[in-house]
Parts: sequence; structure tokens; C-alpha cells
Amino acid sequence: MPTLNEPARATPVVAQADVLVVGAGPGGLAAAVAAARNGANVLLAEDAGFVGGNLAQPGLQILASHMADGRAVIGGFAQELVDRLVALGGAIPRDPCPKLGSLVAYDHQLLKCVAVEMLREAGVRLLLETRAVGVAARDDRVEAVLVESKSGRGAVVAPVVVDATGDADIVMRAGGACVKGSEEGALQPGSMLFRLGGVRLGELVDHLATHPGEIFPIGNPPVGTFPIEYFRRPGNWTLTGLGESAARAKAQGDFPPDLSYVNLFPMPRRDQVGVNAAKVFGLDATRADDVTRADVEGHLKVLQMLRFFRRHVPGFGDCVLLDVGVRVGVRETRRIVGRYTLTAADVLEGRRFSDVIALGCNAIDVHQPGGVRSKFVILRGPYDIPYRCLLPAGLENVLVAGRPISCDRDAFGSVRVMSHCLALGQAAGTAAALAAARRQAPHEVDVSLLQSSLAAQGQILAGR
Repeated sequence: MPTLNEPARATPVVAQADVLVVGAGPGGLAAAVAAARNGANVLLAEDAGFVGGNLAQPGLQILASHMADGRAVIGGFAQELVDRLVALGGAIPRDPCPKLGSLVAYDHQLLKCVAVEMLREAGVRLLLETRAVGVAARDDRVEAVLVESKSGRGAVVAPVVVDATGDADIVMRAGGACVKGSEEGALQPGSMLFRLGGVRLGELVDHLATHPGEIFPIGNPPVGTFPIEYFRRPGNWTLTGLGESAARAKAQGDFPPDLSYVNLFPMPRRDQVGVNAAKVFGLDATRADDVTRADVEGHLKVLQMLRFFRRHVPGFGDCVLLDVGVRVGVRETRRIVGRYTLTAADVLEGRRFSDVIALGCNAIDVHQPGGVRSKFVILRGPYDIPYRCLLPAGLENVLVAGRPISCDRDAFGSVRVMSHCLALGQAAGTAAALAAARRQAPHEVDVSLLQSSLAAQGQILAGR
């Protein structure tokens, strides 16, 4: 590949802080608020023009904050966020789900506003439409994060950095070890999320009652079936299925040929649904060409699925497309190699750890190539997530918040969901504030002090 030698430059330091959080998705949002509430001067840099990341995408729910039997697993900032949305009429209060533990459907546009309000209240400084493009690192420390915006190139300096990019970009650029996908390099597909209005849900549920084959079982491998009453309740529910309708539509060219089913759920307004179905395969979201292809293909699949719903699904004949995701939704890219690697056995056996900073309870959910059903192993109970999973091996002043924590691929299938990322972000932000205040490296933070701080913030650290 041809190269171009750029002239040397003196990069101005455009901002300094106690804690720099890079990325304002679920992990970064929670980390920034937690760090600021714990006394740190916090700067949050985000390449989009809004905060929330996947929380701000249409077609998603906040799931798995509770077990199906009602046991609370995720509290703290995540619960506060939901409570604020409910108070504004922008979310349906939590409902149990035999598949996903618990569900909260919410208005993603309102969430963006509430999230900004929470950041402002906490005193977090924001740099929006600002992309992290590199780091200045020395002696296993990130001395500055290099950013670019309309104002040009600059450096942000902070003694503690929280990598909440979702892709471990800061860790990777600083030379920290990462892994990506499976051992063979396979990655879960992305999805272009969208929202439909003008829906008559009653007609859809009546169709499900007379066509039970349209409802996929609970879990894969299955552990049960959904009663039709689950879909008649006025609160939160989720449907994975419509495979029979999809097959008929595919024969007529009205359904993407590489897909075979849909996921949908009601929104707070009962004439609207969120749809998480337009999957894009072969996506490595750390490659610009792949992301471009996925964004284009995702929009085309949304258009094809709109025809599917209007022509083939009862209650959707007059539906309208309300909005489409701002970018393809990414499930999987890099994971860090940390001071401990959470394993599938840890998740399945509900193991306890002395340095627990959050609990998890989401099923092991690994989306498969080729449009077939996801691997979906439902857990018997919650498990502990150790603080060491947030600490990249070999980097002294960086923590990770959100999905790229240190875990194997099946464990990642559980921890990657937004409720868990919110809890991990709260832990990372609190630890970052403690480290900055004491001029310590994050791995030197007193774990018992971190745990007591998290408990005081409502974080749940015991779920038995």
C-alpha cells in the first residue's frame, strides 16, 4: 500500500481532567456520571453528536436487570436511568420474562435527553462529535488521548482513562493485548435497528394464538414455550419468531434471503414496535469497509422488511417506518486480555469472586452466521463479575467499561447486554475516581473501598 509521510506537528493539549472517559455508550455514560459523583473532574469524549450509544438506538430494550423470579441483579445507575424514564412516561415499568429475565421498553429519543441531563447534573464536561484517533503512551501508561474534531487535532490529558469505546480502541492503540471474536475469527452479526408505527398489536397476538408455530421456544436449546397470555399482557414482552410468515414472504422476494425470523417488541406507545431483525453478516466493525457495507446493507434490509410487515404480518398492513438506527448495531469486536478472564464456567456455575463489582444474569446469547437461531443458554442464577476483568494487562492507568471486558466468548455472550454494561460502567467510573483522588493506578485501588462505594450508590453485589 502506498504511504504518505506527514509533517511533524505540535499537538495542542485541548483539555485536562482527573478522569477521561472515551465513548458515551452505556458503559461510558455510567462511568462518567459515577466518576463525577465520586468527586472527579471528568471529561467525556464521544464521536457522535449525542450520548447513549446503543441505548439511543431504536429497536432495543433494557433487559436482564432481574432474574425471571424477580431477584434484582442490576441496580444503581441503571435503575435510576429507568426510573427517570418511567417518571416521564418514556418507559414501561419492568416486567419479568421467562427468556430474558426482565424487560424494559423505552423511548430512545427521550433517553438521549435524560442522559444529557444526568451528565450535566453530575458536572461532566462533554466533547461531542470528537473522535479518539490515537494515544500517546509511555512506560505502560496512556499519557494523552489524541482526538480530532471540526476544530482539528488535539490531545486530552488525564491520569486515569476509561476506555468505553465498545471496541477497546484505547487499549489496542496503547499496545494492550486484545482478542477478537472466536478462535477461528468469527464475529457475531450486526443489526440495523428500526421502529414501526401504526401497528395494531391485537391483530398480531390473535395471529400468534392461532399459529403457535410462529413463536419460537424459550431458549436455544429450548427450556419451555411462551403461553399466549404472555403476549396479551399490557406491559413489556418480546417475540422471536414469525418464521412461517418469513418463509412465505421469502418465496415472494419480500424477506431478506439470508434471514429466517424477526425479533420485535412493543414500545411505550402501543401502536409502535421496535424491531431487531435486519442482521448483517460477515461484519468486523473495526474495519471501515465492513462498517460501510453493513450500514448500506442494513438500510436495504430495513426497506425489504417494511414490505414484509405490510404484506405478510397481521396488524402491520398500515405500518409506517418511524426511524432507523444511526449506524449498524454492533454485537462483537475486541475483548481485552485483563488481569482475570471471566469464563463460561464462571457464568454457568454462578461463581463468586472476592473482588466482585457487578453481577450478571443475562443468558449466554451468541448470534450465529447464516440467519439461524442464536445460541441462547438460560442461566439458573446470577454470577459475579470481578474487578480484575476491567483492568487491561500491561496498562497501568486504563480501565475498560462496557462489553470489551476480559472474558471468553461465551461469557461475552452474557455480559455484552446494555444493563450489564451500565453496571460495569458504574464500577469503572467509581474506581477511576478513587484512583485519581489517591494518585493510584486502578489496580492499586482498595477493592473493599470500591465495593462499599458501589453499594452506597445502589450497585448490587450479592444476588443469592
